[in-house]
Amino acid sequence: MKSTSKGFTLTEVLVSVAIAGILVVAVATFFIRYQRLNNRFLVKENMLTEIENVYELYTGSPASFPENLNKYFDLDLASSDKLYYDSNFQKRATASKNYLELEYGYNEGKYRLKITPYYQGEIVTFTDKTYFLREIRVGGQNEE
Repeated sequence: MKSTSKGFTLTEVLVSVAIAGILVVAVATFFIRYQRLNNRFLVKENMLTEIENVYELYTGSPASFPENLNKYFDLDLASSDKLYYDSNFQKRATASKNYLELEYGYNEGKYRLKITPYYQGEIVTFTDKTYFLREIRVGGQNEE
């Protein structure tokens, strides 16, 4: 007698479902990792843009840097050395774990600005140093 059953056995169906599940998990993991990397890239790009903005304020007039920074942030930053940002590194008025820590000073004819970037409370590195440093000497002879 010839078997007339047309279809798959239960074992074949279960194996197919298991293989499909494994493939879905692998593909989903890839896309999640890609999204996280893309988000980190965007945050670092926004962070560098803000550092460039602060450097522009500083380079334009190092003597009036604190006043210019207060105007840019529309805040009174005299009591703080931290500029706070949201998770996408856009300016914000309240404290967060995302910030630029600034050290500004003048000594022996030289203005000095050191910026240390933080994201989620951790220092972010772009080079072998954990900070960006810019010094401007009064009367010229500045080195980049």
